[in-house]
Amino acid sequence: MAEEEATATQEEETPTTPFLATEGNDKANLVLSLASALLFEAGADITAENLNSIVSATGNAAPEGFVNAYASLLGSDKVDATKMFEFKVGGGSAGGSAGGAAGGAAAAEEKEPEPESEEEEVVVSFGAADGDAAW
Repeated sequence: MAEEEATATQEEETPTTPFLATEGNDKANLVLSLASALLFEAGADITAENLNSIVSATGNAAPEGFVNAYASLLGSDKVDATKMFEFKVGGGSAGGSAGGAAGGAAAAEEKEPEPESEEEEVVVSFGAADGDAAW
């Protein structure tokens, strides 16, 4: 009975599509995404030539149109790729220590007040003017 439970647990943990079993356009997108991240982290230019060299070095292939699309999007000077390759791990913390709070208070005192906005504030009301909601 313990063997049956272990087998059932292994089957539940196995993903429906294993990482290495992706094929076609999904695999091309995966390979090009990883190659782009590699080039970005290495500080190299994201060009079609560099992408093709990584793809072929890993024994994979990608359609020419996909390679050109990735190169034109991520290799453009108009696009800031740092946000695309920003890897954030985990959520936020639940709180800080008292020492951190004291440091934060000192930093808050040093801040200059923000200038007030000259724009008009628009108020949208979905209820009655006297606060009595009809719904």
